[in-house]
Amino acid sequence: MLFESAYEPLHARFKEERDAYPELYPEPLRVRIHRALSWLRAAEKHKLDQDFCFLSLMIATHSCYTRNDSEHLLEYKYLDEMEGLRELKKIEYILLSINGQQFVKEVIANPHLKYNKYNDGNLSGDESTRLGFNKYIALMKKRDSKGLFREMLIHLNMVRNAIAHGNRTYNSLLNRNTLSVGTAILAEVVPMMIQAIILNPEKDWGETPWWNEKDA
Repeated sequence: MLFESAYEPLHARFKEERDAYPELYPEPLRVRIHRALSWLRAAEKHKLDQDFCFLSLMIATHSCYTRNDSEHLLEYKYLDEMEGLRELKKIEYILLSINGQQFVKEVIANPHLKYNKYNDGNLSGDESTRLGFNKYIALMKKRDSKGLFREMLIHLNMVRNAIAHGNRTYNSLLNRNTLSVGTAILAEVVPMMIQAIILNPEKDWGETPWWNEKDA
């Protein structure tokens, strides 16, 4: 999967904004942005390795919305802060584009991503897929930016889980189109997620999680 670099211009814009308005970028927010940018950079560095590129982009999304002050519905809180921002509208356009249509076909309508297909049988998985597909199409017709964005994150996290939990062979031919389309969507969406934080530091992006004493 090849895509143009978004890291360098985003990193430069972050440094420009941070240096101009240091009081708006406390250390926790700087760390959140730094983490997200670092994983975007990793994805671009390894863009020929589809599995690693996809996982790096998914980690970048988590770097944007993971927070210490809530255990559940993390993406809901992030999406609430995205309300009214031009980046959310751009994400809507991405999800309604040709790439977005491929995303519906390869990810939303993919029954193999549904856990209940394996727990409860094919019929249950197919029904879950049908309901998810109908929900997504309804959101597209309403041009519900937040709803589409959240469903995108939910379904791509299913793809991520399949890889991270060992349910996919590295560099496998199976579901390669699903991974390719998911990566293409994330390559466009992740820069918008990071840009929204960089350009709107006054919003409540949540308490940044700390894994160790210092995150360099």
